[in-house]
Amino acid sequence: MLSRILSIIESKRVSKNYIFKFIVWTKDVIWRVTKWFYTKSVFFISWISTHNYKNKPVDKLYKISFCITCMNRAEHIKKTLLKNIRNNIDYPNLEFVLLDYNSKDDLESWVKSNLNEYIKSGVLKYFQTREPKYFHVSKAKNMVHRFATGNIVCNLDADNYTGKDFAYLINYILNKKPKSVGSCMGYTYSDKFFDNFGIGGRIFLFKKYFDQIGGYDESFVGWNYEDSDFVTKAKKLGLHEYIIPLCYLRTIKHSHKMRLENYDPEIARKSPLLG
Repeated sequence: MLSRILSIIESKRVSKNYIFKFIVWTKDVIWRVTKWFYTKSVFFISWISTHNYKNKPVDKLYKISFCITCMNRAEHIKKTLLKNIRNNIDYPNLEFVLLDYNSKDDLESWVKSNLNEYIKSGVLKYFQTREPKYFHVSKAKNMVHRFATGNIVCNLDADNYTGKDFAYLINYILNKKPKSVGSCMGYTYSDKFFDNFGIGGRIFLFKKYFDQIGGYDESFVGWNYEDSDFVTKAKKLGLHEYIIPLCYLRTIKHSHKMRLENYDPEIARKSPLLG
C-alpha cells in the first residue's frame, strides 16, 4: 500500500500543480531526514561496538601495510591520506604504501611538500610508474601490494577514510582468526538507506594469502568485479570472510564520470556504471 502511494507521488514529480509539487517536496524532505537519521544511527552503533580494539589484548602486533593506488586523483589523496595516517599513527608497526600510477596532476609535488616527515620516518612509502597511459585497477593494486613489506596488507582506495585506529581492528581480527579476509562484500549496493557505493575496495588479509591467491585478476580491465572476484578466491582458499564495520568505511562521494575518467575510453564506454 505504502509503495503504491509513493509511486503515485513520484509520478507527479513533473506536474506543474502546486499541490503536487508540495507533496513531492514533502516526500523528498522526509526521505532525506529519514536517511540521515538511519545512517548516523548505524554508524554510531557500529562505532560503539568496535571502537575499543586499541585496548584489547592480542598476542602480536603485526606489521600492517595500507596499499593505495592513485592516478590523477590528487584531490582525494589530499583529503584522505594525511587524515588516515594521523588516525592510525598510534599503531606501532605500520606503513602506508602509495603508488602514483603515472599521475599528471600535482600528486608528486603535494606528497613531497606535505608528507616528507612521514616518508623520512618510513610511515609513508611513495612509488611512481611513468609507463601506463590509462589506469588498470588490477595491475595497479598488484603492483602496490608487491611494494608492501607488512605481514598484513590492506587495500585502501584513494577516496577512502579508514576511521580512527582501523589498524588496531585489523590486527585484532587477524590475531583471533588468522585465516580471515576482511571485506565489505556483505553490504549490498542496493541498500536504499545507506549509500555505500565505492567501499568494495577495502580488503585486508595476511600477505602470504594474498600471494597464494595470486593477487587481483588482471583480466578485469574496467571498473569493479576484481574485488568480489578476489574475495571469492580467498574463501575458496579456506579464508573466513570478516565484514568490516560501517564506521570504518567512509568515502568521498563522487560521480561515476570521475571513476572512469582515467580508464581507456573504449573500456569506460562499456562500463555498467553508464548503463
